[in-house]
Amino acid sequence: MYIADLFNSHNLFQTFGGWFRDVKVSFFSGFMRSKEKDLTRVWEKWKQNVQIFEILLGFATSTILTLNQIKTLEQKCINQYKGLEDELEIYENRIIFWSHKLVNLLSKIPLIINKLIIMEDLLLQLISKKIGNPLPKHFYILIKNGHVSYKFLSEEVWNILEQYWNETGKYLRSYRNLDYYLFSLTTHAYLEVEPKEKIVILLPDNPEIEDIRLFRYEQQLDAIRFLEKAFENFHNIVEMISASFNYSPTHILQGWSFISYEYLPAKKGTVALVVTNPERNKAIEVINVGGKPYFNKLTIKDNDEGME
Repeated sequence: MYIADLFNSHNLFQTFGGWFRDVKVSFFSGFMRSKEKDLTRVWEKWKQNVQIFEILLGFATSTILTLNQIKTLEQKCINQYKGLEDELEIYENRIIFWSHKLVNLLSKIPLIINKLIIMEDLLLQLISKKIGNPLPKHFYILIKNGHVSYKFLSEEVWNILEQYWNETGKYLRSYRNLDYYLFSLTTHAYLEVEPKEKIVILLPDNPEIEDIRLFRYEQQLDAIRFLEKAFENFHNIVEMISASFNYSPTHILQGWSFISYEYLPAKKGTVALVVTNPERNKAIEVINVGGKPYFNKLTIKDNDEGME
């Protein structure tokens, strides 16, 4: 699931939104022309051709929300420090710091790395479907095999993918592998008090060597800022590749997944409730009537506790 407003309000994935829209329009146009009766087959085609866009946007939504949570937790850690600042003797610009808020923050670092790697692989699937030629399931295999193995990819698309890999992708994979098999990425976590208060989680400069004894930290690579930049870089290649396929920017339309519809124990009456606009208390009820979904617009009533 994804939140369209999260992207549209920040001008994110808009060219990708044009790609998504065109694929959706093509799918429904083909469905109407074919007069397909077997809804199971229609659903399978949807999963193969359209749902992958929703999945990628779902991971992007989760990544943005998690990054926002990290920034909120970082500020809470800083506030905890500042509440005791007058009682401390600080002579260095960094100190060792621990709190429950910090542990919560640290737990989210590997999650974002994994989500970014999944999104990379989903992008390859979309490119493969667009050009009608098979690509490997994993980004690192594509780069390892080289452009010579995928000459059907245009120079423009290949260069976008290769540059992203060299600047961001290979580091994400190395850090993910370290975290899985060898090393906690959040071992070196500090509170930096000057020149600006922030949480610093140092990542090794050379994660590819996979030898803890030889890790270097000369670049002072900070995990929070690295992941913010990594997401920005991924967003940029998605937009550039979408543009290379001549898609035009457009707002992403909100979609609601009813993948579990058939598994509901009772299929009469209300089967789904979608809160479409929490600020204006708007919602949509989905009702099953004779095996077909019908939609009712609703207004949420205020309660004594107020609305969030």
